[in-house]
Amino acid sequence: MRKTIFSLYLLFIIVLCNAQTSDTTYYNNFFLEKKVKPNKAKVARIVTTQADGLSTVMVKDLSSQKAISSSSFKDSEPMGIWLKQQHGELVELDYNFEVIYRKIPCADSLSAIKDIFSDDTAANYIAPKLATGETSIYSFLGNNKVYPSFARDNALEGNVYVVFTISTNGTTENVEVLRGIHISLDKEAVRVIKLMKFSNPPTLDGVARSCCAVIPLMFSLS
Repeated sequence: MRKTIFSLYLLFIIVLCNAQTSDTTYYNNFFLEKKVKPNKAKVARIVTTQADGLSTVMVKDLSSQKAISSSSFKDSEPMGIWLKQQHGELVELDYNFEVIYRKIPCADSLSAIKDIFSDDTAANYIAPKLATGETSIYSFLGNNKVYPSFARDNALEGNVYVVFTISTNGTTENVEVLRGIHISLDKEAVRVIKLMKFSNPPTLDGVARSCCAVIPLMFSLS
């Protein structure tokens, strides 16, 4: 009998340690402006906190029972796969990676080229072009960058310097933070850089070359 009670107590402790807490509030519109009773609500905001400290906020359309946004944090670090409305569409934001920091910029294999993102006919250099069609790297980054809510709420801003390699097949690799601000902004900067795909590699004298680049991503609340 005592053994059975002990086993039940142990099971209870295990369940308690792995338990999660959940809090649901209801709103009358998708902007979450006014809390209402469940029977008058259009959307529900569900905050779930795991035993390990991972907190997830999901907003659900009650008519379709589908998530219209979802975000997860551990402390102030974005984690996992998010759902967010962007340019009128529901998109996934992938934060399922660890940020790597480095102190020394990589050696540039195209040191003779002043701007690796611009063609230089005199040097017989063809710059990598974005496969998504934008003519400007910074336009692409601006269109895809999201200001993390933690950074916005805490008035965090500045430039995150990201170093990465464009390979000979046009892929973006080895994305690392050279100079960061805060994990929330640093991780967003890395996520956006990882999205870049090029239709061609850097090409010098007709030969595809890998190239190291450093780009500052500006986060400004003004």
